[in-house]
Amino acid sequence: MNDQFEHKFKIKRILKETDSSYHQAIRIYNETTPVEIKTDTNEIVHWLNKEGKFKTMVFVLYLDEEIIGFSMVCYIVANKIAVIEYLALKPQYRINSAFFSYIGLLQDYLRESDVDVSYYVTDISNKGEGKNIDKESKLFKKLICLEGFGRINSIYYTPPLGLTNHESEFESFLYIKTSDSIKQINKETYLDIIQAIYFDYYYEWYKDFLLDPKDIDEYKQRIDSCFTFVKKNIVDNSSCEIIYAECPFISGPYIEEKTHGPLPMATKGKSKKMLIFLIPLLFAAPVGIIWVYNLILKILTIQFDSVSTFIGGYFAAVITALSTYFITRNKS
Repeated sequence: MNDQFEHKFKIKRILKETDSSYHQAIRIYNETTPVEIKTDTNEIVHWLNKEGKFKTMVFVLYLDEEIIGFSMVCYIVANKIAVIEYLALKPQYRINSAFFSYIGLLQDYLRESDVDVSYYVTDISNKGEGKNIDKESKLFKKLICLEGFGRINSIYYTPPLGLTNHESEFESFLYIKTSDSIKQINKETYLDIIQAIYFDYYYEWYKDFLLDPKDIDEYKQRIDSCFTFVKKNIVDNSSCEIIYAECPFISGPYIEEKTHGPLPMATKGKSKKMLIFLIPLLFAAPVGIIWVYNLILKILTIQFDSVSTFIGGYFAAVITALSTYFITRNKS
């Protein structure tokens, strides 16, 4: 047995929806994301190709060259807020080691791309005081706490995903991560963050899809109502506490999904370096063999033309095999 064992995690940012890896990843998103928190994929494509007050960054998640997930981060430019919207994984990979690797890579990507992030935020449903939340939110709540996010101890309200997804509007909590794990946040700063999420992100996102001005006004009113609700229910202090201790570090009364254990084996891709070496070899080796055969055949006074069919067949077989490999690989 080999003394070395490894898994390779990586992310790839998608810049165009025509990328074949995007379509594989978006299927995972569609199959695992509950309707009450799910953004329409056509809307994601729209904002993938457009920038405004925010930037939409979509990533494909890989394990050992196999696509196992989809993630999306929206960066609100003016306030330097990175909103982590989705991290959807295939069911067998919904474990701590995969999640932490990918959320770490997302943060590394932003840092290495010189994206100035003041706050990482995400909202988690609090339906029924946390008892009636969807499965994805239960899992996400557990994992982001372990990643160092704290819950802002003040009411938050998730705006609706447009005018037709009525299940998407609910009370929730905002979880936040900063570079220095702050214990509290100024109340005005908290309201500034919420205002940016509501108006520079949600409102800007959905007004592009509401063609009737009356619908735009209606959505604006619903966003206004959410903001008014938060302001009325905010704790009457100068600052809001950020709570880290209540994270369900191992399990909680509403966490049903096991997230610990070893990674399942992924289908490991072929090494590109090996292919770069192997392909020239497949063509170069026969040239050397032919040269040696030619010398031998001359010594034996055998005409070289008598084996030309064999040599031509060899090259045809090699080219056919390589073509089949790459076509199959691109479809997988």
